Amino acid sequence: EIRLSLVGSEMCIRDSDLVDVLEDAPLLSHTVAPVSVMPWYFVEYACSEDSALAAAMERRGHIARRLCLPHTDLHNPEMVRIVGGDIENVLLRGGRVFVWISLPCGPWSPWQRINMLNPRCDHARIQQQRRYALEMVEFLVDMIVPLLDRYPVTLHAAQEWPRGCEGWRLVEHMPLRERLRCVCLFDGCRYLLRGVSGKLLKKPWKVITTLTSLSEPLSLHCDHPREEHEECRGLSALRSSYYPSPMVEGIAETLHNELPAVSYSVGEVGDEAEGVEHEGCLLYTSDAADEEDSVD
Repeated sequence: EIRLSLVGSEMCIRDSDLVDVLEDAPLLSHTVAPVSVMPWYFVEYACSEDSALAAAMERRGHIARRLCLPHTDLHNPEMVRIVGGDIENVLLRGGRVFVWISLPCGPWSPWQRINMLNPRCDHARIQQQRRYALEMVEFLVDMIVPLLDRYPVTLHAAQEWPRGCEGWRLVEHMPLRERLRCVCLFDGCRYLLRGVSGKLLKKPWKVITTLTSLSEPLSLHCDHPREEHEECRGLSALRSSYYPSPMVEGIAETLHNELPAVSYSVGEVGDEAEGVEHEGCLLYTSDAADEEDSVD
């Protein structure tokens, strides 16, 4: 049997110091998963440096890596290629990998759509931001889609954006949508997401994923009176990019419970498995990618 070795406490993959997670290295200081369980190699793609989700996975004994600025430039295609190689190294050695993707959504937000109609706004700046964000999408798709096709059993992924984000309509993004076919729709206020005034933020969210069990924790919809909410814009919109604790814990606990109670042997890697459709999980159809909910 092969078990993953944990790497040191550095959370971000550095361009100049990429470490193979399977090499012998000191254990992290937290309590690790039981030896009878293969931990996730959990990769947060384009997250914040102090991501609560990575920390929640670590507390459950999993290997968590944050890919974020200033250490990891995911607008650099060579860096993205190296990240893909690191993920594949884990998979080839019998590991299980989950990639949580949180690409920038600002350039595709409904507010930017409104700004593009305002002649006084800097349209050139918005277009430049969109080109930059689109290139990040393209680099990600080129890296992860072939891996998802090669490792359908041991590689899983999810991506989140607000439901009204125009990025969901990008043609360049379609190969990822076609593979992350379970769609989870939920509202941030049900997970106690709050703005700068302390009022709730509805923030209609959308997650697409290969893991159908995530549809259970990511399914709650707003049931609060409208007056208990504030508008999700400005500083409150920036604050909403940090996942509230109930959302973080729901995701982390679901992933933790997905692991089997035995380690994988080399022969099991790459074996096909029957897919199970989780009740309440929407699956993409040819039209689903173009159907978006309005954003309050």
